[in-house]
Amino acid sequence: MSTHPSVPPTMKIPSPDILECVFRVLRSYADFARSCAVSREWRAVGVSNTPRFPMLILTSTEAAFIGQYVKISPGCWLWRRSQIEFEPQTPPPSSPAFLRVFGKGVCVLDGDSFPTGGAIIGSFAGGWTALALDGRRGFCLFDVCSGHRIPLPDLIRTPVLNLDCSLDIKFAVMSAAPGSEGDLIGAVTSGAANVAFCRLGSKRWWPPTPRAMVCGAQLSHCRAMLPRDPVEDLICFRDAYYVLDGEERLIAYMETDDDGSEYEASSGSPRPPIMEMIRYEFQYTDVPNHAVLSRYLVEVAGKLMLIRHFADPLHFEFFELAQLGMSDGNIMIARWRRVPDLVGFAVFLRKGCSKCKPLGMSDRMLVHIADGSNWWFYP
Repeated sequence: MSTHPSVPPTMKIPSPDILECVFRVLRSYADFARSCAVSREWRAVGVSNTPRFPMLILTSTEAAFIGQYVKISPGCWLWRRSQIEFEPQTPPPSSPAFLRVFGKGVCVLDGDSFPTGGAIIGSFAGGWTALALDGRRGFCLFDVCSGHRIPLPDLIRTPVLNLDCSLDIKFAVMSAAPGSEGDLIGAVTSGAANVAFCRLGSKRWWPPTPRAMVCGAQLSHCRAMLPRDPVEDLICFRDAYYVLDGEERLIAYMETDDDGSEYEASSGSPRPPIMEMIRYEFQYTDVPNHAVLSRYLVEVAGKLMLIRHFADPLHFEFFELAQLGMSDGNIMIARWRRVPDLVGFAVFLRKGCSKCKPLGMSDRMLVHIADGSNWWFYP
């Protein structure tokens, strides 16, 4: 009698519906790659259900650039851009293009191209981007998949004085894909204010406006709501908009239940989003030893983190926001607590849309920096 174990029967392949459910719950690139290697059937379903890692959204003029990985420390790999030449039969695309950060392929989308002269100033879930048009004399939200466009105002209303001024939007942030009129959008701007908010369908942007403005407060109340220049980054985190300045101070803005109708009735002006503010005062500040090239805010595993990007020598520092308790009024005592490198994560850095995703590899961290003027991470 043979002592060899019997060959197991052929494994029954789950239905495609079940496999789709399996791939939807995968949270890391490594798990996705392992699942695709099970069989041809698993791979076929996996290709159409790729993990929701950010991709780079590019205009046609930037689509000739792809990434290269460069090792900058034992556990950190940086994704840089390098230029390649298209094959003669493959001209540069004229439609919006996506570059998979875990691959080398440039994917050109079907449908309408970006409006002529459009510069990307933000990206949101669902394929939406914020664009500056015609030499930055107009702004809109643009769906790169359908070509649908939602206009954004190009004026900002100054409270108390009730004057409309022009503004320039550096980058815009939303908590989710645009849904309906009334959705709030925040932006880092230049002009009458360095931070502004508006609701979709509104004709004007507003600086952060406290409820005190409704009760006849002075202009100083509004100025006290603004962060100091320069503004480094803006992120939507837990239903609040967090603003980081160049000295790593932090302000959180939250929209109140007040719809501003009292202000509209008393002034005859369109109602602004009424905001509450929490200003963070930091203790035990970790002073950098080298000049910081850029600072980013990013959500990592449900926590708000600060990332310092140094150019010489090239490296990164990571800090977690630790809240110590409320002080008088709207002051939160906090500190930036240093943490080790985010080994096991892929970090995507871009002003206004930084992301962090689990990588599934316990020995390395990947850092991606969208440094081109028209490079934006698409969630």
